[in-house]
Amino acid sequence: MVDTYQAGIDVRLLQFGIRVPRAAAVLPATATTTPYFTVAGGLVLVTGLVGICTAAGDATATTLLFSAVPTVGAANNMCGASASLASAVIGNIVSVDGTAITTALQASAAAAGGNIGGMAKPIVAGIGTIDAVTANTNATLAYRWILTYVPLDDGASIVVA
Repeated sequence: MVDTYQAGIDVRLLQFGIRVPRAAAVLPATATTTPYFTVAGGLVLVTGLVGICTAAGDATATTLLFSAVPTVGAANNMCGASASLASAVIGNIVSVDGTAITTALQASAAAAGGNIGGMAKPIVAGIGTIDAVTANTNATLAYRWILTYVPLDDGASIVVA
């Protein structure tokens, strides 16, 4: 008999690569760039970056985007800024689309957890950090994050910053 738990892990690994969960935390303060993940050892292919709201917002208009910040060179946005997350409720989902760096961070409907598209086009990232970039301060809005990736260089990895 197949262990369905292990089968699920194996299928996810084959489809999306290695999973890096980041614990729930309130989004960074106004106009802040905060490292969320660290890329080490070489190039990686980010196959997914999804956030799940764990604490509702305080109604302050807040936007979020992610940026790949290499140790050599300039930062490159992985998506455009989301629409305001001010009305996010527990269970809302956000996701980096990957089709273009100008495409806004996708967000499920404010009043429902719902579903959301995943990453349509993986993103290559080099050694450095993957940062959350916010506008405005929402004192209570919190998300937990799941990033998936495939190492392109031997020894390349991503860990929580």
